[in-house]
Amino acid sequence: VSWNDRTTLSARPRTVEKIGANHAGTTPMNRRRDALATAAKNLLAVRDVVGAETGTQVGTVGYLRAEPGAPNAIPGLVEFTVELRDLGAGKIDRMWQHIQQKFAQTDKRVSKLVAK
Repeated sequence: VSWNDRTTLSARPRTVEKIGANHAGTTPMNRRRDALATAAKNLLAVRDVVGAETGTQVGTVGYLRAEPGAPNAIPGLVEFTVELRDLGAGKIDRMWQHIQQKFAQTDKRVSKLVAK
C-alpha cells in the first residue's frame, strides 16, 4: 500500500490478476479463465466493503487495464488501482485488510476452477 504525498488518507495499491489469455473463438465458455471477470468480482468487493462502513469514507477504482486488449481475446492479465479515503487512517487500514480478504477468497475460487 502506498500513500499519497498530499494526504495520509489515500491508499493507492495496484492489484494484478494473472490467469492466462486465450482466443475467444476457440475456447468454450466452460473452459475460460477470464482475468477480467475475476477482476470485476474484486472491483465489486471494493464497492461492497466501503459501502458497508458507516461514515464519509469513499473507495474508487479509477484505472483498469486488460491485456492483451483485443476484442477476440480472453484477458489474461488485468491491472487496476484502488483508492480509499477517509478522515481516519485506521478505518482505511481496516477496509483495505477486508478488501484483501475478499480478493483472497476470489483467488481461491479461481484457483479451484483453474485446477479442474
